[in-house]
Amino acid sequence: MENRQADSLEVRPTKGRSELAAVETPRPAASRLKALWNARWMRRFRRDRMAVAGIICVLLLSLMAVFAPWLAPYDPAEQHILYRLRGPSDMFKLGTDEFGRDVLSRLIYGSRASLVVGLASVLLAGVAGTIIGGVSGYVGGTFDQIVSSVVNILMSFPSLLLGLMVVVALGPGTTNVIIAVALSLLPNFIRLARAPVLALREREFVLASRALGASQARIVWNHILPNILGPISVMSTLWIATAIRTEASLSFLGLGVQPPTPSWGNMIRSGVNNILSNPWLAVYSGLAITVTVLAFNVIGDGLRDALDPKQRS
Repeated sequence: MENRQADSLEVRPTKGRSELAAVETPRPAASRLKALWNARWMRRFRRDRMAVAGIICVLLLSLMAVFAPWLAPYDPAEQHILYRLRGPSDMFKLGTDEFGRDVLSRLIYGSRASLVVGLASVLLAGVAGTIIGGVSGYVGGTFDQIVSSVVNILMSFPSLLLGLMVVVALGPGTTNVIIAVALSLLPNFIRLARAPVLALREREFVLASRALGASQARIVWNHILPNILGPISVMSTLWIATAIRTEASLSFLGLGVQPPTPSWGNMIRSGVNNILSNPWLAVYSGLAITVTVLAFNVIGDGLRDALDPKQRS
């Protein structure tokens, strides 16, 4: 683990005498950003063209979701019955669905559902799983055995099946889908956080801090948590892609985001019945899911390679 920067010391004369006074020198935000930009792992990440392309793609998708009301040419729920099942044209750039709704507008608004579910579910599972797994690995004993048993049971179910069972129990809807996807990813985060904590709690710097009288919270915050954030950040990026796929699958089954709210999953579902005569109804949303999942995957791969201690700049 990298050593923390010590506080600077300054000698100040006071009434003819010198005293040693600790003076904090906080680094401004600009220099912190510059240090982050010039960090060794960041230089390795910037050299990965695929990862940089993934970052750009995710940023564009995020901007598209935020500015959807200004980018979409029509209201996603507006129906143009006289133009139903029309192909791409000047009026409707990507065609219309069976209700005459503009596919491009629904595709733009559908990015909101996918990104919100993907990010929120991974954030919820990541925070809860890191806390549970970290406490389990650090405390050990009976609590660790109980947590390990529960995790092993949950890991025996595929993530889609586990999410399907949860959303069936809670009912469809965006909030319930977020909870269901988070619960399906929770065992992965618990296991990911628990394993390194089991090894770190016996390391010399942790034992030394404990011998010097440091509190358990201080040890966890200063020594345990910084050493497990790297793997958790990498896997979180990869599991965002998994969460987006799970949300699309649940919406395709009619258990995810409910119409008329557009999502890429229910757009594929509505286009299946006309896949041969009007393939654009499902193809465009399928391509959107593919590009988004691929972008998060290459970002995760780039972070994994950049944070690998065996790599050298």
